[in-house]
Amino acid sequence: MKTIFLFIYPRLFISDLLRGEYIKYLSSKYKVVVFLENLDDSYYKSDNVIYIKFPFKLNKFRFWTIFESLLRINLIRRFDNFIGIKYRHVRYSGNDWRKNLLKFIAQLLPRKFFNPSFFYWFEKIFITHKKEFKYYIDKYNPSLVLTSGPGFYFMEGWAILCAKKFGIPTAAINFSWDNLTIYARSVRKTDYIICWNDIVKKDAQTIHGYKDNEVFVAGILRYDFLFKKDELGSREQFLKNKGLDPDKKTIFVATATDSDLDLHKKVINAIRDMNVNIYVRVHPLERMKTYEEFKKLNNVYIEYAGTVKQGDEERGWQTEMEKEDQVNLKKILKFCDLHINRSSTMTLDSLAFNLALPIINLKFPTSVVPVADYEHYKPIVDEGAVRLARNIDDAVRYVKMYLDNPLLDIENRKKVFDMMIKFSDGLSYKRSVDFLEKMIK
Repeated sequence: MKTIFLFIYPRLFISDLLRGEYIKYLSSKYKVVVFLENLDDSYYKSDNVIYIKFPFKLNKFRFWTIFESLLRINLIRRFDNFIGIKYRHVRYSGNDWRKNLLKFIAQLLPRKFFNPSFFYWFEKIFITHKKEFKYYIDKYNPSLVLTSGPGFYFMEGWAILCAKKFGIPTAAINFSWDNLTIYARSVRKTDYIICWNDIVKKDAQTIHGYKDNEVFVAGILRYDFLFKKDELGSREQFLKNKGLDPDKKTIFVATATDSDLDLHKKVINAIRDMNVNIYVRVHPLERMKTYEEFKKLNNVYIEYAGTVKQGDEERGWQTEMEKEDQVNLKKILKFCDLHINRSSTMTLDSLAFNLALPIINLKFPTSVVPVADYEHYKPIVDEGAVRLARNIDDAVRYVKMYLDNPLLDIENRKKVFDMMIKFSDGLSYKRSVDFLEKMIK
């Protein structure tokens, strides 16, 4: 039986890989050595699965700070025309004189001068902690190094570079639809990449140079649970358990990682006057305590998205979606009457599970570059699957409109479902693993 190294970071991806069918199916075919930042006894156990704590502290990984935060982000200009890149480039630079100096230098040179391939080659030469990686190679003799992303985060980037250094094939699971565009500068190209749909496949090819046979469309692995049959109970009981009135329409508000708290206050206060329930789900990368004041409001329910591990509520990186969290999300999408978010992936969650659930995206304040304008989100907007609220008045108007006619725009939502979801059989895990088998052979 051949061995696969599986590197998972951040913790948000663990539920998809270690708490469902993926690890069961993978370990039925291979011996799997899983590298994690933190170990947990609740993960799937098998004689063919070995869990190893990452061999050094990621926050001490100075190599990555230099090459990623300083050099790649500030010198690579190939993707300057991407809206998401522009926004992030400005947003995270701040007043750091080093970053500003590097950006100035980059502006003096042609875009092609500093490119991802150049840094990829450079990083392989100077990558640190190679001895730690070699130790595990000698011990387990892996046939493949598999990562939960193509190099965006420290752990996976390190694994890809080390694998290349020692001549081991690499493959990446691209866990989101926006990563290849928003994090374009951070991609460490693997030998193969597994992605959601044909749109993401095209991004991998045109933006990052993957060949057709190096990209495999498996479906959305993290949505496999949405297509499983679970007993969800009744709407009445679900809302009563949350302290909400079953006789009222319920509006689901999903917050965002960069959300403006004042914005959500305004939206919630505006729609409360419409005699509805408001169900707020706080994004894993936000702090729950900033929403404490909403708990005092009648017919408003606030909960955290997922389960915080190690008692660390301040760090969303420590959040996982356990079985109970997955079932709870399905209940939200089934029993709520309207969904509001800031053009997040939650839009696709809704489309995947319940096409009858209308969606409003908040496209304000204008001081923030809206995700609705990002490259990856354009198909949803262009097809009219959502209504874009550009101010509070728009939001209120669309809420009234959808509550009166929830099937409005459903045909547009169906178009996006066919375009973005691709598979709805809950077998993305199987297609992903089967592809690895072909690749290793």
